[in-house]
Formats: sequence, C-alpha cells, structure tokens
Amino acid sequence: DSTPSTPRRRLAPRQGSGPLALVVGLVAVAGGNVVFHLLAGRLLGSDEYGSLSALMTILLALAVPAGAIQVALTAEVARIDREDRRVRYGPALLQFLAAGLVVASALVFSGPLMGSYLKLDGIAAPLLVGLFFVPALGSLVPRAVLLGREQYGPLAAVLVAGVLLRIIGGTVVLAMRPSAATALAVILVSETVTTIWLWMACRRAPQPESVAWDLRIRFGELVGGAAAFAGFWLVVGVDTLLARHQFVAAEAGAYAAAALAARTVLYVPQSIVTAALPKYALPGRAAREALFDSMLSSLVVGLASVSAVLLVGQTLLERVLGQSYALSSATLASLSVAALWAALLNAVVNFHLAQGSILRANASWIGVGVVLVGGHFVTGSAALSLVVLAAILVAGLLTASPLIRFTNPPVSSGPFGPAALDLSIVVPVFNEEANVATTVRQVAS
Repeated sequence: DSTPSTPRRRLAPRQGSGPLALVVGLVAVAGGNVVFHLLAGRLLGSDEYGSLSALMTILLALAVPAGAIQVALTAEVARIDREDRRVRYGPALLQFLAAGLVVASALVFSGPLMGSYLKLDGIAAPLLVGLFFVPALGSLVPRAVLLGREQYGPLAAVLVAGVLLRIIGGTVVLAMRPSAATALAVILVSETVTTIWLWMACRRAPQPESVAWDLRIRFGELVGGAAAFAGFWLVVGVDTLLARHQFVAAEAGAYAAAALAARTVLYVPQSIVTAALPKYALPGRAAREALFDSMLSSLVVGLASVSAVLLVGQTLLERVLGQSYALSSATLASLSVAALWAALLNAVVNFHLAQGSILRANASWIGVGVVLVGGHFVTGSAALSLVVLAAILVAGLLTASPLIRFTNPPVSSGPFGPAALDLSIVVPVFNEEANVATTVRQVAS
C-alpha cells in the first residue's frame, strides 16, 4: 500500500440515499425475522420451537458479536473514505471466510455436547448452527464497505431481499417438514445467498480512482470487539437458554415467545445505531453529538415500542401462535423494559468500539454474571425476567459511566484563561502548495 503524506479532501458530497433508507430497510428486516419466527412457532409447536429458539440464541451469542467486528471494519472504511481513498477489501473477505470455517469446525465438534444440554434429537441442528458462521462472518466485510462508504440504499435493498427469501423459503419448506433442523437449513441458505448479493453490490458500488488502502483492523480490536458484543448479546439473550434448561418444554417455549415479542423493542433503535456507525468514528465532539442524537431517538422510539408490546403483544402472540403458549403478562412487561435499556446500552457499546475504547465496551460482562448466577436461583418465568432486567440495568450503568469524562471542565476567565490570549502564527510560503498541510501539522504539534 502507498500512504501519501497529505490526504486529499473530498470535493463533493457522497451521492446516494440517506441513512433513513437504511433505517427503514433494517426495520423491515427485523420485522421479517419476527414474521419468520412467528411462522416457525406456528408450524413447529411449542416443544420444537423451544429447541429452535435456544439454538437461535447461540447464533446471537456467537454470530452477532461479529457485529462488533463490523463496527471496527465500518469505522476503518469511514476513515479511509473521509480521505477519498479506494478500499481494497478482497483480502479481508477471504480472511473472514476462513475464520467462519474455523468457528464452524469448532461448533460441529461440540455438536453432541450442545445437543445433550439442550435436549435435542440428533446432531443435524447443531451441525447447521456451525455452518451458519461461514456466510455470517463472510458478510461482515461487504456490509462494512457499503455502510462505511454510506451506500445505504444498496445495503438496505440486499438485506430486505435476503429476509424475504427466508420467509418464502420457510413458508414452503416448514410446511412440508416442520422441525428445528429444517428451519435452521432455511436460515443457512438465506444467509449464504444474502452474503453473495452483498458482495455483488459491493463490487458495483463506485469507488474513487485513487490510491487503494487495504481494509484492516488490529487483532486487539478484533478480539476485544467480539468479546464486547458477546457480552452484550449474552446479557440480552442467555435467559432463553436458561429457560430451556430449567423449565419444562412448554414453559420454555412460552418464555421464548415472550422474549421474542419483548425484543422487538430493540429493532428500530438497532437500525438507528447501525446507520450512525460512520459518525461514531468521527473525532471528538462530532462523535459524541452523534451518540446523543441516536440515543435520544432510540429512547423515543423504544418507549413507543414498549407501549405497543404491553398493549397488544400478549393477545397477538396467543392468537398467532396458538393456545399452547401460556404467556405471562408480568414476564412480557419485565422483558420489554429490559429491552428498552438494552437499546440504549447497544448505542454506548457501539460508540466505545468505534472510538477504540475496548475495555469500556466490555462492561456488559458484569451483567452476564448477574444473569447466570441469579437465573439459576429463581423459579418461574416472571422471576427470571426480573433477573434479566436487573442485569441489563447494571451493565448499562457501568458501560455509560465513563462518558462523564467527556464533559469539558470549567476554565478560568483570569488573565491566563483562553479568553485572555490570542495567538497567531504567520508561516511564509512561496509556491509550495504541496507542503502547506505538512507545515501546519508540524507547527500545531
């Protein structure tokens, strides 16, 4: 790679749709995933759907942490793009596909243990869970390139097409062979096709004719970011694994359905945070303003979503899924409020990762400990949901507390305060346009 000493300033704004297109698209994707779950719950029944929900929690706990890697990739793409450079992403794509094969192999070997803990029949479902990680990790690179270069429209279109494929495939295949393994096969196929479409959209997206920079992230960011998102999604979703392990099959399925309904509160705020990722990577005050705006929007939308879930969630789920799902209104209420706090926690975790604050982003692991310890000492769905709420509150407070350091301290207005002194430096330059930026940086340092 060649790295010129003086980055060029973009002369024209990025052409294309704004972040609203991506927010709408991601909300549609989230809604499509809910439709798929409702379809699976209806066709599979509470027992088999409980198995599917537990396996899907593993996908969230291990695949969505890869979203933290996407944060680091997106931030790097945004930094390269701000200097009007071309992104070379082919080597990174191959590396993440290889990483997906490694993770898939590990999960395939752990299939018997997973099946025993979750009371599954056979190893087909754990095998499909492992294979899912190849396209899931491979898709991170084209997603980050499109998002970091603010190609919101193409990214949204591909993701919506992928979830439509999942719904249509699920309707046809699950009607013929209803099982958790079949549902996972549909998810695997749709994820693979979506990854291919993302790669094609990435190749069609225009890039500047300039020096190419390889898309790279440091190993520390890779590991720390994955750990941070693992902590976040475990504190949000590990309760369904506990429910499957401790409750009878029917109660575990009902708890999983309530958790699914409550976590719809997360969908729109997640979309807002994803669209804000390129701005989280900005320096200083601009990044903090983007965080505040996204958290405020997430809070407003989240409160409306909690109200909707509490008003119609229980009735709608029982009518759609059937009478075998005995849902608890107290459980649904606790999980909905927990999801609202999780939406705000998600914004802060993404912000810390985009800014390179790995340790701060990993504070969610304290909440994971609260869930795992407290969840094994309670009985009943309502009690478990209260443990989840307490854990997310603890994680949110610990993760957000370092932000108070961003407050500017008061400055003196005395004779040596900033208002009392102006400093100007005159740098004589004659016909040396190429050296001006370098000279200014040297003077400033």
